[in-house]
Amino acid sequence: MLKLFPGKHYKIVSGDYINEMINWDCKTCKAKAYIDANEDAAYDFPYAEGVATRLLNVISYKDSSGTQYKMLTFNHSEYDADGAQVSRFTGGTLGIAKFALTGKVWSMKFFQPAIGAYGAFSNCPDPKALMIGHDQYAFMLKVVNGPAGGPFGGVLYLIAGTGGTYKQVMAIYDAQRTEVSEEEGLASWDCTYSSPESDKRFFRDIIVTIKGKYTATDLESLPDEVRPYAKTNKKALSPLRDVMSSNGGRAISCRDLPV
Repeated sequence: MLKLFPGKHYKIVSGDYINEMINWDCKTCKAKAYIDANEDAAYDFPYAEGVATRLLNVISYKDSSGTQYKMLTFNHSEYDADGAQVSRFTGGTLGIAKFALTGKVWSMKFFQPAIGAYGAFSNCPDPKALMIGHDQYAFMLKVVNGPAGGPFGGVLYLIAGTGGTYKQVMAIYDAQRTEVSEEEGLASWDCTYSSPESDKRFFRDIIVTIKGKYTATDLESLPDEVRPYAKTNKKALSPLRDVMSSNGGRAISCRDLPV
């Protein structure tokens, strides 16, 4: 990480609390505009006041030839002297570095310091690998956010390589709504996703299955595809609206919300 982001390494440990980061700045870097998925707000990166970079996770996988890869994903937030990450509706900037094993040597094949900002409190969720084609891996982010006390809404973002860069190619809104106290009488649901094998070589369809519960007093908050079925007490099974990747991938949502 220090070779990617030369700076000062800190590791703060107190009981079960661990906060490890690299603080750095780049006086010669030209800031570039990126999008924070929270309200599609634009911001500049690298941050003018400096950057705090933390490792999110390391994703290991192989291609059909047996070549091993490791994808390092990391989170950037604005530098803070106390190491704090604040603001519920400010995402953490996601970056990646891809390494391949040749013989006994790991070499970097791709490096993209920033893709965009996702999540809350300047913290991007851990990306999860998803095979969407022949030797084609993408990464899904599940962002759950909302007002203090909830309920929180969940959105799925698919990050994939296309045109020589990694970028968001698809977003699935209303994928989750967290449960609150029964007294509030609000609907709630969660989701799973997959990309089954098909005759498509790249950018296969992604199937999102959403299951949950609703109440008669909260029908209007349901996703548009579910509401007509809920009002007639019928099982809902319908395609998700307006979800197309820039590369032709189609997302289908099977929404099943029992009474």
